[in-house]
Amino acid sequence: MRHESRTRFISRNYLVICKRARFDSTQSRFNYCSLQLHENERELKADSIIAFAKTQLGTPYRYATSKPNESFDCSGFTSYVYGHFDITKCRTSRGYAEIGEFVDRKNAQVGDCILFVGTTKGSKTIGHVGIVVENGPEGIKFIHCSSGKKNGGVVISSLDSPWYAQRFHQVRRLF
Repeated sequence: MRHESRTRFISRNYLVICKRARFDSTQSRFNYCSLQLHENERELKADSIIAFAKTQLGTPYRYATSKPNESFDCSGFTSYVYGHFDITKCRTSRGYAEIGEFVDRKNAQVGDCILFVGTTKGSKTIGHVGIVVENGPEGIKFIHCSSGKKNGGVVISSLDSPWYAQRFHQVRRLF
């Protein structure tokens, strides 16, 4: 949403829900609305993180950069997003393996950090990082800055794709 020429974020859980709403033209607003508040603070923070991360969708990949709306590498992107919420400003994909706590893949939640090994066959070294967007019936989806030539830049990918499934290393909970 735009307010005073700046982009502002609002969680879907704070949107106004209207039941039997009628437009009151004398006051230029709807009546009979109720505000739905969020019950889970972690979930609210996670939703905000993903909403903020999605503002960078399409930003191109460039090695060793963290320039919003211009270019990122994978850890530059996650550092920018998590740093905005004062979670961490870790600047290497390898560094994320040392912070937060290990989470079993099946228990991954929105906002968790997801780690992958490098692209060299047989590599055991962390080489890529992203943020979990969802973990539902269709599996884990994550937002990240990909160096891929075909679909590079900030994108949302599925862990079920062969490229990421074979490189998956672990999930970390940072907040």
